[in-house]
Amino acid sequence: MNRNRFSALMLSATLALGGSLLSIPATALGEEPTASVIKLDSSTNETLYALHFAIIPEILFSETGPRFFNDLFTGNTAPFREIVEGPLGKEYASGMTFAPVHKNGYDLVLISFPQPRLQALCIHAALVKKDGKYRYITLEEFNAPATNGANTVLAELTSDNAHKNLGAKNYDSKESFLIDVDKLLSL
Repeated sequence: MNRNRFSALMLSATLALGGSLLSIPATALGEEPTASVIKLDSSTNETLYALHFAIIPEILFSETGPRFFNDLFTGNTAPFREIVEGPLGKEYASGMTFAPVHKNGYDLVLISFPQPRLQALCIHAALVKKDGKYRYITLEEFNAPATNGANTVLAELTSDNAHKNLGAKNYDSKESFLIDVDKLLSL
């Protein structure tokens, strides 16, 4: 399926439902499942790419972005998981983890995606709310040989669909990712 077509379909479905993805009252934070290794055939790579690089940022940067962010931040992840489950299956949807982080000056939702980690897909994504504006910062799998031994890339997707490479990294842990996000947001 064409990435833009899939993205438009998912966003349209969300908005056509009157934003029901985002309008279910937030629930108390509960224990999130641990990301697991799952098997996906190669035909799902395009769907995963659309989810990571089109659907999530399109929702975040849309008029429903504040409700989407608030629901994920407060632990109401079930509606989003249901939408992901449709094209990617229950195992993938339940393997995503969400963690709210409150720092001095900003809030973020850390999404960790389940394996497999295919090249150019996100390992972690930070949906950031700072000064009333939203940002989408990612840590992406990078398998090309690099002289510094890097295997990931820190990047940011902007509201105008630009993809900014913020530098090669040699980690995949969420703790190291959050440290780099904090440094970036402190600039």
